[in-house]
Amino acid sequence: MSKFTKFIYVLLFIALVLHPHFVPDHIGILPRAYAESLITGFIMALALLMYYLHKRDLRRKDVELKTSTEKLAESFKYIGLVNRRLPLLKSLTSDLLANSKLSKKEKLKIFQDLLATALVSVAKVNWGLLRFIDTDSGKTIKEFIFTTKNYVVMQNSIGNKELLQSRQQTASIKTASDLFIIPTTEQEAIIQGHLVFPKPAESLDDERWILQAITDQAQLFF
Repeated sequence: MSKFTKFIYVLLFIALVLHPHFVPDHIGILPRAYAESLITGFIMALALLMYYLHKRDLRRKDVELKTSTEKLAESFKYIGLVNRRLPLLKSLTSDLLANSKLSKKEKLKIFQDLLATALVSVAKVNWGLLRFIDTDSGKTIKEFIFTTKNYVVMQNSIGNKELLQSRQQTASIKTASDLFIIPTTEQEAIIQGHLVFPKPAESLDDERWILQAITDQAQLFF
């Protein structure tokens, strides 16, 4: 109970105790006894109103506390996720670029590793691709496809025009032709990469930033 609420209750209690001493014999046509009863009823009504207002305020604070607790739990969950993903992000950044003198075969393996990490470890899907498109001509410059062992890629074809148009969507994960698309955040590059994969069974709300980091790393490496 707040100090203000306590103060109001004290004032009402004092008024309830002392008001009979200040009521005249008659108030208009009302005898003193009726006047006292009316004033007592009024004071009790005020006290009851204060009680209900106080209870409503407590319920509101309980809701706010519950909401804050849920947000705090989500924050701890997110922090835990980030901590678990830090080794993965390190392997996709500093470790990846540590050796710039790589053969064509080694570079191909890096793109396959990036795709495997994004698709299998994060999105948990069986196939996907990285496509790099010349935004001026709309032509494919390079494409890397990954599938899990013994998995045949479904015939979900998507054109470059659809991929480029998907960038206009406001969602962090774009969609087209029943596929998920994560374009690079590099807006100025003429050649831009797009990670494409089928819709997974589980939500990617907590993982989309990792997929974005992988896509941007592939863009940087390309």
